[in-house]
Amino acid sequence: MTHSRLASIIVVVLLALVAMLACAQQPTPTAPVAQTATSALPTATFAAPTVTFVSPLKTLSPLPTPAVVQPTSPPKTIGDRIYLPLVGRNFRRYAISMSVIPTTTIPINLGGLHVEGTGDHTGYEEFLRACAAANRPVALIKVFGDGYSAKIAKEIDPRTVTIWRKPTKTGHDDYMDNPPGDWNWPANETVERAHKWMQAMYPDWENNRQYIDYFEIVNEPNMATVTQTLRAADFMMAAMQEAEQQNPPYHLAIWSFSSGTPEPWQAEIISPTLRYAAEHGHILSVHDGSVSEERRLFRQAAKDGTALRYRMFQPMLGQSMPRVAITEAYQPDGYKNADWFDWQWYLTELAKDNVIGAAWFTLGPYSFGGGEDVNVVGQLPSFALVLGCK
Repeated sequence: MTHSRLASIIVVVLLALVAMLACAQQPTPTAPVAQTATSALPTATFAAPTVTFVSPLKTLSPLPTPAVVQPTSPPKTIGDRIYLPLVGRNFRRYAISMSVIPTTTIPINLGGLHVEGTGDHTGYEEFLRACAAANRPVALIKVFGDGYSAKIAKEIDPRTVTIWRKPTKTGHDDYMDNPPGDWNWPANETVERAHKWMQAMYPDWENNRQYIDYFEIVNEPNMATVTQTLRAADFMMAAMQEAEQQNPPYHLAIWSFSSGTPEPWQAEIISPTLRYAAEHGHILSVHDGSVSEERRLFRQAAKDGTALRYRMFQPMLGQSMPRVAITEAYQPDGYKNADWFDWQWYLTELAKDNVIGAAWFTLGPYSFGGGEDVNVVGQLPSFALVLGCK
């Protein structure tokens, strides 16, 4: 074998070895499948934490707007209370759910408050001023022995009607809502009893009369028989005539019936007192609203006969129907959870009649027992919006 031939063979062998080595480095037919499966794993691994991460955010996200409307400016802290600049800077900051406050359609503001002489009245003046500024003055302020609250109401807007009530001091330590005798005294004693009753109230009245339009003389009289109803009717007539003899005369808010009273037969007996009231500048006072936890709305109470009951007098009196003041208006638990659409319905109904206004019971604490006091102070900002007092 020549050297040249041997060199050629060596070259061929080397080239074959290089080719074999190159083939050994190429991927096998199954390699692409394995690589594809491997590349898919990161995607699956990444997707799982994505689901785990999003789910807690959904659980912890805040309630959707407009569940709570925040004040347009930061709340201002005064002492240990926080106030909301919604109607005035001294309104306490209560969350207002705009979704349950209807757009005001009440033709005039017939809203008002029953005011106790003690307790938390935060925002009372701001409530009055907001309605006065909106030219929708608070219609009625009924005060329970609280001349200062009546004074504030009159100073802010003289168009607000004020009514005074305070139990009468009939003895050394005795204060009573109604005259002693349970309406069962002899008929010939009525005028004298009315005189003594009124004389016992004049000192309080005299000290507050410059801010008071009407004086309520009894509270939820409980006459049940024909005789009791006749005595009560004669008493109311004598009381009005007694008040007119004072200098200057007093104007009275008579009867102050509890929700669901009087009965139709009683309405017939007492109707002359209402004609007299209409002719002499006195008014009819009633308490109105629901007395049932199961049927808590005014519209339900109207069907049940415990709201708008004064309307029973309209057919029998006609043009001689006196003006009406709702000196206590109720929605059970309304001081915590008022139904504003129902309030709007109720005040719109009152606007159809010769009604002065409805005093929501109550601003300042009143206890029905059970360890919890009624106080509508927390509802004042929302009530202002419902009444159109922005």
